[in-house]
Amino acid sequence: MSLSKTNYETLKSYLNDGIVQTEILNPKSTFMICSYWWGNGVVNRNSVRGLTYDQQVDRLISQCRKLKINYYFIRFPIFEQKGMYQIALGLKGEFIMRCLLQFPKYKVIYIDTDLQILKYPNLFDIDADCYFLNWNEYDFGCYNPYQLELPGGILGFANTHGARTLLSILNSYMIKNLHLAEDKSFSGIITRHFMGTYLRCVWLPLNYMYMFGKHKYDPNIGKYTHIADFKEELKNEDYALRDLVMIHEDFETGALDDVFFQRVGKVSRWPPNVYRQLGEKLRCLNVTFNNYVDFNLNKNQLKDYLQDFKIRENEGVYKNKKLITDISTNIHCKLNAQNLNNTSNYILVSLFDNTVDKNDIVSFKEYCDRFKINYLLYKSNKRDYTKVSKPTLFLHVLKQYKKNIVFVDITTELKQDPTFFKVKNMDFMTINLNNTRVTKSKCSDLRILKTLNDNLYFFAYNDVVLDFLKIWYEYNDNLKFQHKNLEYAFNKSLSTNRLRCYWFPKEYILGPVLKYTQIKYFFNHNYPNKNMRKFTKSIQLCGIKPPLQDGLPRRTHYYGSSHGSIYHNKYGKLFLEF
Repeated sequence: MSLSKTNYETLKSYLNDGIVQTEILNPKSTFMICSYWWGNGVVNRNSVRGLTYDQQVDRLISQCRKLKINYYFIRFPIFEQKGMYQIALGLKGEFIMRCLLQFPKYKVIYIDTDLQILKYPNLFDIDADCYFLNWNEYDFGCYNPYQLELPGGILGFANTHGARTLLSILNSYMIKNLHLAEDKSFSGIITRHFMGTYLRCVWLPLNYMYMFGKHKYDPNIGKYTHIADFKEELKNEDYALRDLVMIHEDFETGALDDVFFQRVGKVSRWPPNVYRQLGEKLRCLNVTFNNYVDFNLNKNQLKDYLQDFKIRENEGVYKNKKLITDISTNIHCKLNAQNLNNTSNYILVSLFDNTVDKNDIVSFKEYCDRFKINYLLYKSNKRDYTKVSKPTLFLHVLKQYKKNIVFVDITTELKQDPTFFKVKNMDFMTINLNNTRVTKSKCSDLRILKTLNDNLYFFAYNDVVLDFLKIWYEYNDNLKFQHKNLEYAFNKSLSTNRLRCYWFPKEYILGPVLKYTQIKYFFNHNYPNKNMRKFTKSIQLCGIKPPLQDGLPRRTHYYGSSHGSIYHNKYGKLFLEF
């Protein structure tokens, strides 16, 4: 069937008629395992057990029932027609979107039907947006967890605005390029457009798709000549059988040349831009990140991750830590004025001391009333209100008032109604010099936070943010450099992947929306120590690198770039929900 002669609506209509098998076995679970298949009664040539496609689905259903996992599987007979294999694969994202719309209370975890589930997959219950296995998490020769290279066997999307936005962008590309591999296409688009910045991303550990590699297959006879059992497969490996949650016992199609040619033919499935997309902002990192093992993880979820965390610590890319619990409750300021009767869905917070001009205080209140913004105004017990610990104050306010908060310096002028403050789905927002061109730009890596000053923050009220504020508190000893302590805490803890972030545009610092008037405090590029400065510099990639070379990093990818380039992300605002 020719893709060029088939219109988009016809392609999508292939998903209209199917034979469904589904059960809600665990209403308390937050996800559905979903998949589609074809080939009833046909033996899957990949299968080490010689199973037919329907037998593999029946096996998966039996495992879901045993483990009380909600599932939705559908057979599409139309894909059994000759020439439909690649079309069927290319419609994977469209199928996932339909599942999200059909099950609005659940996340949709797509898995290939040749996978097996051995244990309840706790990580899919994490409060996040997307759930992917990321091969870059295991490339310790060129480690960069900001880059994504995913397999198509597991694709998880939550029923959130951000996840649906991501999937819509991916689907709009795939429906026009169904002949291309969806996993490589997804990887390139997500990585090059920094989409992980706007989402909470869960990089699944290898034990969520443990791939057997010790079978032997002879393409000349089209059969496995040796099938490894668990004991042989796991010998001298990092995982024991008790660690495995999901497995891929069969070799994948790409590893079987004869099967791949039969299904795909000579047509290249390789996206033409993927090496450029994965190479342009790649920097092979030589740093150790602080991995907080209880950051948005419960005990069962940590148990699923534990072996992977140990592997990464042994490789030197992680230092595993726990969130601190000994946090001061002394905020060193007192509530001076408030108005919580306005209609805003957030609270504007500010500080002052005896040195602040009374006109600034009056103006702050007037701005809030003009734009119907709830506010809290604190008077510092210290001589300098900028020396009040921000994470301590923010933890106090969030826990007490249970609403999103925005902190602005008391001297800030609110010229227009600040629309971005009303966002419903972001966790953290501030000015990021790697994204927002305030003066001459020197870098353009918005995955890495580089703070301007200590005068504008948005924090949502949720457990993930409360966890992050504890991390900031841990590094906030020197109160003269709180914004740089925040920068280091954010980058060192890989919070780009844990928080939904959006970086304010320059209109929120230079006008016409917000204008910060204290010029001498506008730029604060000083760091409390050289290590913090060095860490930011050692992980950001300011310029553009060449494409990968046959899928591998070039020598230049092991170094940074001193020459920045502006990169405007055309998708960023689409991820905001108001």
